[in-house]
Amino acid sequence: MSQKAPVILLDEHTNHLDIGYQYQIMNILKRQRLTILCCVHDLNIAASYCDRIILMNDKKVFDVGSPKEILTRGTLKSFLI
Repeated sequence: MSQKAPVILLDEHTNHLDIGYQYQIMNILKRQRLTILCCVHDLNIAASYCDRIILMNDKKVFDVGSPKEILTRGTLKSFLI
């Protein structure tokens, strides 16, 4: 962020952090006027902070949409089967 890059790529940036720090980092990132592409495995973080979600399995895109569209019982059930 200090380099004023228009896009930031993050891979499991909240992994191994206490919950409070996870949300603190996500709150800081959400306030930035940037495009942020991040890989997260925590569906609560994804639902709370992401505008769009790409659900992937075995290196393939399974579904794309808003958290409300993607994080449904039906989508997750068919994804996990």
